[in-house]
Amino acid sequence: MGRLFARIYLHFLGVLLVVAVVSSVVFAWTARGAFVQESSGRISRHIASLVAEVFRDPPALARRVQQIHEELELDLIARDIQGRVLVSAGNDLPGFTPEQLAQVRTGLRMVQPDPEWSVATPVRDPKSGAVIGTLESSAHRRSRLRGLTRPATILTALLVLFAFPAAILARRISRPVERLTEAARRLGAGDLTARVPMRTSRRWFGRRDSNADELADLTRAFNDMAERIERLIAGQKELMANISHELRSPLTRIRVALELLPHNGAAQARLKDVEADLDELERLIEDVLTATRLEVTGLPPHPERVEVRSLLEDLAERARLDPRLGPERVRMDPGGAIELEADPTLLRRALWNLV
Repeated sequence: MGRLFARIYLHFLGVLLVVAVVSSVVFAWTARGAFVQESSGRISRHIASLVAEVFRDPPALARRVQQIHEELELDLIARDIQGRVLVSAGNDLPGFTPEQLAQVRTGLRMVQPDPEWSVATPVRDPKSGAVIGTLESSAHRRSRLRGLTRPATILTALLVLFAFPAAILARRISRPVERLTEAARRLGAGDLTARVPMRTSRRWFGRRDSNADELADLTRAFNDMAERIERLIAGQKELMANISHELRSPLTRIRVALELLPHNGAAQARLKDVEADLDELERLIEDVLTATRLEVTGLPPHPERVEVRSLLEDLAERARLDPRLGPERVRMDPGGAIELEADPTLLRRALWNLV
């Protein structure tokens, strides 16, 4: 898995997770109040009617409250008309203030949403309808936790459902970049034929070219660049090969003319220097032709042990015979022998250029 693919894929899943969580929180926040208040009101009135049937029978009341607690997972507290606790089941409730319970005994229903949704409902006599006590109820902690499992399950299912499409989408974005990277490596390694294939995609109706996005523009620009580089280098190679071949004929004529010249006296040394220059020029041409055939940027050097002082003496003698310098401008200081590892031909060229 490429790093770009992993980053895009994780970003997709992260955005999906954030959207799902935020949507769930917003929905729960807006719908919780009205839904819970309405449902808890109906439930609390029904439970209060069940409790009222056995309210004056303490053992039966205890059994009824415990049964409701176990079946509906509600925390319950039943109080008499004076506010004394008759029976309770489950955890302790946050509790209502005495003033609130007094209002409940008058027939009002009280709701306490924070910190936990609790309801205090008047318990009425089944026959007379008079208020004979109060019943406080709240969702048990276990049921509240169970209520969280459904949104968590739905959220997990959504992540699993969209994980595969997100992977496909991330792959469609990262794959062209990977192709570009591979083609760029091949081009940098010398493969001038490296190109990136253009993608096509299918719509619901017919087939269309998908080369209209930014990645396609980047691919097209890379292919155009690679093609221009290939043509440029091919033209340079052809030009160098042609120049090298064309130089061979005049060099051959010059060499023949030198051989026909009389080798007498002072001209002998200069003619030898000219022949040496011709030899070096022919070697340069041969190097260019070899590099062109091998499709390399340059031939590797061939280092060997070189005695530098003798090389400098040869160059100094050659410079004294050069009419542009003259013997009076060339001086060789005395010194010991110097040896180093170098290509003698390249070193000779470099030193002569300095002279």
